[in-house]
Amino acid sequence: MKSCQIYILGLALLATVQGCSNQAEPLAESQQAQKTADGLTLSAQQIAKTGLLSKTIEQRTITTSVSANGMLDVPTQHMASVTTFLGSYVKSADKHIGEKVKKGEVLAVMEGPAFVDLQQQYLEHRSQLAVLKSEFERQSNLAADSITSKKNLQLAQAVYEQTNSSVEALQQKLSFLHVNMATLDKGTIARSFVIRAPMDGYLTEVSAKIGSYITPGQSLMEIVDLTHIHAELSVYESEAMNVKEGQKMEIMLPSMPGKVLEADIYLIDKAFDDNTRAVKVHGHFEEENIPFIMGMYVEGKIITGEATGYAVPAIAAVFADNNRYVFLEKASGDGAAFMAIDVTEVAEMDGWILLPEGKIPNGFDKVVTKGAGYLLSQWMMGE
Repeated sequence: MKSCQIYILGLALLATVQGCSNQAEPLAESQQAQKTADGLTLSAQQIAKTGLLSKTIEQRTITTSVSANGMLDVPTQHMASVTTFLGSYVKSADKHIGEKVKKGEVLAVMEGPAFVDLQQQYLEHRSQLAVLKSEFERQSNLAADSITSKKNLQLAQAVYEQTNSSVEALQQKLSFLHVNMATLDKGTIARSFVIRAPMDGYLTEVSAKIGSYITPGQSLMEIVDLTHIHAELSVYESEAMNVKEGQKMEIMLPSMPGKVLEADIYLIDKAFDDNTRAVKVHGHFEEENIPFIMGMYVEGKIITGEATGYAVPAIAAVFADNNRYVFLEKASGDGAAFMAIDVTEVAEMDGWILLPEGKIPNGFDKVVTKGAGYLLSQWMMGE
């Protein structure tokens, strides 16, 4: 470490010294510090009488961060609204909010005239299709022998293809309703159909009631896949430029006091909210199988940077005339020497001050944590 000398200008600074709560009373001459090339020196007896305390300087990795609040949310592609395109009545539905469901699981049984009519249309078109196909083939043979006109052939072909398309369309509609087509093709019309879960997840809304009529497109239930839940924090415009994809989040939930969950930023919205001037930042959790609830309030901290070096507690700092100082200590004879280090321009991070690189004098391996205000007054009197 290099030697360092700090200059404090003007005795007028004495009136503005703000120390810790351990400001000393005026000392007798025998208790006053001596100014030497090493800084202020005090004997062991003087240190004991003034109540100075110090601790070893630590090498630490400290972080810069942005604090933000938000909520838990799920991307829309992992949410599903359970509906039906066919107006019908709810015959049975025994699902409850919060219940976990599997993809393909039956959620409700529906029935109604529209469903019966749809099956009837299919059977009618299907029976016509065989006749129309036979007529089309007959007209094709006649046309080949120049017995019928081309117009008759085209008409037979058009009617057959149109009916065939109708049959295929009706098959698709019935497949959405999970109809057993083998049974239907035998002429057996089902009275009811089932609605199945389109994805794995938890039910967050259940509006289906037995006997209620559901219109086409009306939601019966809502499903959310909580394995894709993420933290959505609101970062204000003044701090948004420090936030980047890939940075770490530390998330705290009111329901889990004392536990810090880690997440990685995977998406930052590209527009600010006009009212709050905040941007949404989305983080994916590293830990799985946590009892999350969508919409839960969270507090978060986004780690924007880190630095490693010798650090001292921020509570060790004392102030004079808008400047900030810490006092370092080294053993000297039967006492110790103390040197002031200006840390005015050094940022405080997580309650620690990272000492400027190369500014720690040789042998000074401790920082004063109690009594720095006294040392500052002694230092200034020696100027």
